[in-house]
Amino acid sequence: MTERRSSLFWGLVLLLAGAFFLLVTTDVIPTLTAQTWAILFTVAAVVLLIGYLLTGWHRWYYLVPGAVSAAAAALLWLTENDVGGSAAAGLFMAIISIPFWVAYLIDSQKNRWALIPGWAVAAIGVILLLETVVSDNVFVAMMLMAIALPFVIVFLLDRRQWWALIPAYVLGAVGLIFLVIGEESELLPVMVLITIALPFYVVFLVNRRQWWALIPAGVLTAVSLFLLVVISGGSISWAPALILFGIALPFYAIYVLRRDQWWALIPAAVLTGVGVATVFFNSGLDEAAVERLAGAAILASLALVFGFLWWKRKVHQTDWAGVPALILGIGALAVLIFGLRVEIILAMGLIAFGAWILLQALRPHAKGG
Repeated sequence: MTERRSSLFWGLVLLLAGAFFLLVTTDVIPTLTAQTWAILFTVAAVVLLIGYLLTGWHRWYYLVPGAVSAAAAALLWLTENDVGGSAAAGLFMAIISIPFWVAYLIDSQKNRWALIPGWAVAAIGVILLLETVVSDNVFVAMMLMAIALPFVIVFLLDRRQWWALIPAYVLGAVGLIFLVIGEESELLPVMVLITIALPFYVVFLVNRRQWWALIPAGVLTAVSLFLLVVISGGSISWAPALILFGIALPFYAIYVLRRDQWWALIPAAVLTGVGVATVFFNSGLDEAAVERLAGAAILASLALVFGFLWWKRKVHQTDWAGVPALILGIGALAVLIFGLRVEIILAMGLIAFGAWILLQALRPHAKGG
């Protein structure tokens, strides 16, 4: 499939998906049964699989939407036939892992990283089948250690990939913590967070140029200290907002220290917006006002960051950011003034973005372009 036809297909998919969810959200389409959803997801999986094959089998990432739809359809069909629980969840995870295995098979050198999510998700699916025959602590420990294994394999295949030892250590250590102290202990989350933070401190101490390691280490340490205060009897009403702002701060720091890493502004904006929203939820205002202010805060934070990226388009090559900035900005005003629900705005945003992609694909291009 040519690039233009590919854009037409995926733009149309986005447009139809956004329109459908908008109709469901606004109750234009009545509440659908689980069986109807299963049929819809099955049809979507087939259509998306065809789209992937037409786009080009080597573009494995186009297989992800189809795999998710197929997994959801399988889960719903099994649930409808009273085959729920671990069996349904295990099959769901197995299907989700397929795109990663396809990525690895397409190019085992370039896509070696795909071993990690592919193995981890598939292993989780298998372990879910064992949930009913082992204790909770053993189940969690098996899950974590199974996910740790592909990181070890990545390091053994290429010793230069030393970073893989960090998640391998963290997952393995946390698994052992579950086995030793059990999930009932109040200190479990504190010990887990400190365990995860430790290797990042080690990375920084071994090589001071790896300044990035202090970011996750600092966030994890701050959260663990907060939990210790709560366990000891303290209480902080604004804790959710403070934690979210604390997690957002390192992402802002990444952009300040490395301007080429502009992507960090997007999670930073999401965390900031949600943090501001939690402040409104603790403000004591009436429910309607809180919904407007919180929804507008989330959309406005994203609009601002996309607007900033558009402003810096000559530096970061982010001309595209103007479209989501405009959509999200209008959405923020709509939520604040008219009290529209955020999910409606997001559905309309999908429609607008899909329409924009279609218009770009249909627009005549200059010769040689």
